[in-house]
Amino acid sequence: MASFSDRSESLFIGSARWSGSSDPFPEPGAEPNYAPDRQSRIDHIEVVLSLWPEEQRFAGEARVTLTPFPGSNGTARLDLDEVTVESVSLDGADATYTHSDGVLVVQGITGPCVVEIHWTGANPGRGLYFTGPNAHSPDRQHMAWTQCQDEDGHFVLPCHDRPGVKHPWTIELRAPEGYTLLSNGRLIDSGIAGDLHFTRWEQAEPMPVYLFNAVAARLTTIEASEGRVPVRYLVPVGEEEHVIRSMGRTPEMIDVFSDITGVTYPWPRYDQVVVHDFVFGGMENVACTTMTDLLLVDEKAELEWNPDGLVSHELAHQWFGDLVTCQDWSQAWLNESWATFMETVWWQHAYGDQETQWYRHGQAGGYLTEDSSRYRRPIVSYRFREPIDVFDRHLYEKGGVIMHHLRTDLGDEAFWGGVKLYLDRHAHSTVHSRHFQRAMEDASGRNLDRFFDQWIFGAGHPALEVGLSEEEGLLLVSVKQTQTGDETAEVFHFRLRVDWIDANEDEHTVWLPVNSRDRTYAVPVDSSPALVRVDPGFDVLSTIKLSGPRRWLLRLVDDAAPVLASRAASALLDGGSREGFAAVVEALTSHEFWGVRARIAELLGARGGRDALTALLGGLADEDARVRRAVCSALGNFRDEAAATALIEVLNSSPETWQLQAAALQALGQTRDERASVVLRSQLDVDSWGEQVRSKALIGLGATRKAEVLPLLVERTTERHTERVRAAAASALGQLADEVSEVRREAVEALCVVLHQGDFRARLTAAGALARVRDSAATPALQQTHRSDPDGRIRRAAFEALRTIGKGRSTEAGLSGLRARVEALDEANHKLRQRLERLEPVE
Repeated sequence: MASFSDRSESLFIGSARWSGSSDPFPEPGAEPNYAPDRQSRIDHIEVVLSLWPEEQRFAGEARVTLTPFPGSNGTARLDLDEVTVESVSLDGADATYTHSDGVLVVQGITGPCVVEIHWTGANPGRGLYFTGPNAHSPDRQHMAWTQCQDEDGHFVLPCHDRPGVKHPWTIELRAPEGYTLLSNGRLIDSGIAGDLHFTRWEQAEPMPVYLFNAVAARLTTIEASEGRVPVRYLVPVGEEEHVIRSMGRTPEMIDVFSDITGVTYPWPRYDQVVVHDFVFGGMENVACTTMTDLLLVDEKAELEWNPDGLVSHELAHQWFGDLVTCQDWSQAWLNESWATFMETVWWQHAYGDQETQWYRHGQAGGYLTEDSSRYRRPIVSYRFREPIDVFDRHLYEKGGVIMHHLRTDLGDEAFWGGVKLYLDRHAHSTVHSRHFQRAMEDASGRNLDRFFDQWIFGAGHPALEVGLSEEEGLLLVSVKQTQTGDETAEVFHFRLRVDWIDANEDEHTVWLPVNSRDRTYAVPVDSSPALVRVDPGFDVLSTIKLSGPRRWLLRLVDDAAPVLASRAASALLDGGSREGFAAVVEALTSHEFWGVRARIAELLGARGGRDALTALLGGLADEDARVRRAVCSALGNFRDEAAATALIEVLNSSPETWQLQAAALQALGQTRDERASVVLRSQLDVDSWGEQVRSKALIGLGATRKAEVLPLLVERTTERHTERVRAAAASALGQLADEVSEVRREAVEALCVVLHQGDFRARLTAAGALARVRDSAATPALQQTHRSDPDGRIRRAAFEALRTIGKGRSTEAGLSGLRARVEALDEANHKLRQRLERLEPVE
């Protein structure tokens, strides 16, 4: 599953604002969460699900073949909630049963048996979703689709709603004529049943209910003509032109993943179906993945957002999660970390070293932000209120980068040999971390207890200060670990690669055995190194504060390894020398890799100063729209007429990507230029992929600190607008209310309305916005949301908002004074840098 907070959505809202400090992960009172005991084993489920999308209702019948475990006391328990049970029979005879609190209990179980259940439901809040026409899209078609992860399958059908329960299925879907019907497994029959059309599917291999899929929609089907496995793309009618651009590389991905794992794609076919209003980025249902409509990128969006990340992630789950499934949600990293890592495997195949290193670095950045601003936790954690809590950037991005670290540490032969052993050994079964560890140990001969202890069962990562120097005949590398925190290793043990280039441009490599808190390594060298490179491939998840001779850093800023170059740029700017600043500015336009140029733009924006602004204005001539986008974002840090003028010129130049246009809009608002409001309002009628333009124009308006934009923002939170516009308006309200006290009461009231009446994205964003405002008036609304919202992600966001509000807000006068002092200090620093930049460096 690609979570809502994943990259496919974070491009748009940008509003998951947390407390700014790392808090405990578990909610107070959260106990260890273990899978419950079972009274019976499900051997097979045959389900018939009838869907009426226009009426938003459904009916089901299921034949559940089960075998009681010893000690079952003659009863069988099945999860089933928020439906009306019409009848229950046991081996063909009426059964005695109770149905309450989400559990169906059938009595009289004496041995293997068949329980038949009939039920009906309407407009459910979880598991099954009906979408269709609304105020902003009156012509949109009706659809019905399921989303059962993590434990929402029992809102659709009777089951054991845990990932560790797998069994075969027979699935029949029914709907009125004209709907395409999709589910898991092999299509074995189709036709007419009464006044409904049906398709019948056989999922012969065992599958957990969270991977159950049912889709009824009017779709266009496009079949791929190449590849080893039948592949289809199914999209809403009218969206066909985007299919190949978005998903056309799927057959090649299947071949790459089959070859590198040594395990062929394990299912008879692979469908990818796009639906409206999907509540995640994608969901890896066996053989039939459901995708967000954001996947259908147009030509302007594709230049900056590559759908391969989402497509490869969900495909990888067909091995990691579907073929081999985590036994409970504490072990969900065995699904999600693997899928995130496999994104980089595809990136390496398709795009090469630089792009892959930068992609992995971006993954790590997502985790590091969560670690520093929300909470720190071990990847494997049993303490959570509900399973969705663990589907975060620790589970995805951190685990994915750690998987790469393990690959580097073991070497490809042992690593991929262990992967094949793991998949073969546990195919169509469930796994715990110990199973994966044992397979890797059996393939490599290594004892991996320490690796798993510090990286998987422990929290955090190494925070390193690396100093480089030389003495005659020696390269000195000091490595100091500074990390702190509960469950975080005081000393991480790992190998750190260091390369140095000699006077003849020959490269030498040494692996430093880092195993102490603070140590200096002396490496014999034949001559003075011309360049030293630390962790050039970004193989170790860490933060590195780098220092060393300026001549090495000056050369390193041009290094082809993008993470090294960006670290060198940061070190040179921190060093404060005119020479270092000039080298970074030169690299802004000269470095071969777009990611480094974009990162330098970000660093210059944070640094400030007239010379930085001048350099950024020059960066707007970059050939790569991604770099110009980063430059635009950086210009938002300047309260300067020249920065605002440049951003307006970008907007007037018909930007070639939606993301560039959107970044310029948001940054223009951040400059608080007097012209910003008029320009931003003029963009609110622009249609764009994923509502990029409207969303960022609204967020820019929220940044202007103009009270008069409040009515516009409040109106855009109403149901007359699309869900992404409503979410963006909520985010903008949060920023405006945080910074402009006179609008706070009305903004908080509007956000509380959104919290209860908005769609999923708007509710989630409203919770984050209220956390930013820290107004206790929002407490009752947030408490109600925490208790009763149907989506666990929103309940979690409400909890974190309550925790942030509970920390209190400074008095308004004190907060305004503090903000004014901070801004004055920033301006003073900028002026000081301008003065220092005119001085000659002192060697």
